[in-house]
Order: sequence, then structure tokens, then C-alpha cells
Amino acid sequence: YDVDLEQVTIEPMKKHAGEAPAVLLTDTTDEIVKTFNISEEKTSSTGLWFTLIPKTKESLYQEVRLYFINKRLEQMILIDSLGQKIAVQFITPNINPKLPKNTFQEKIPKDVDVIGKAI
Repeated sequence: YDVDLEQVTIEPMKKHAGEAPAVLLTDTTDEIVKTFNISEEKTSSTGLWFTLIPKTKESLYQEVRLYFINKRLEQMILIDSLGQKIAVQFITPNINPKLPKNTFQEKIPKDVDVIGKAI
């Protein structure tokens, strides 16, 4: 939903699913390996960085870095195609919470243009 343009675009999630940072947290290792070249760097006996480089040049990100301590994700760094860096730190994460089914239902405002069809 683009507030400034008063426009909603609806398209299948699969189109960009492999590029969404959340996919890295929910997808299988096999799917991630299909999308990224992965290298690892041990920083201590418990710390480990994984660097993920997309296999295609059309990706939204040129690099994604994941930092784990004791097998728990602590930090995610995303570098987009323009070289801009986004750092996300996970502080007291709630892993696999129970969410109500309507948590992520989008309500399209009246009087906006809708591009695409609801799936």
C-alpha cells in the first residue's frame, strides 16, 4: 500500500519471496542454498557469521549477513543493490509465538486504486 499514491498493488508473494529477509528465517536450508551462495566465518567458540550472496543479479540485496551466537540469531545485516546497509539486532526474540489468524489481514482503504487481483 503506497499512501502517497493512494494505491494498493496485489501480486503473488512467490514473485519476491526469495528476496524477503523474513524468508531467511522461515525457509528451509535447501531453498536458501538454491537462492544464495553461502560462506561462514567463525568469530569465537560460540559466534558465527554467515554471508549470503544472491545467485542472481536481479536480487533486492547484494549481500545478507547473519550472526549467530550459540545457534541463536543475534543480528542480520542487509546490503541493498544501492549499497545501503540495514542492520537488525534481535533482542529477546520470541521464537514461534502463537499468533491469532487475523494478525496479518490487510484492510484496503476505500477510494484507493487497486492494481492486481486478490488471491
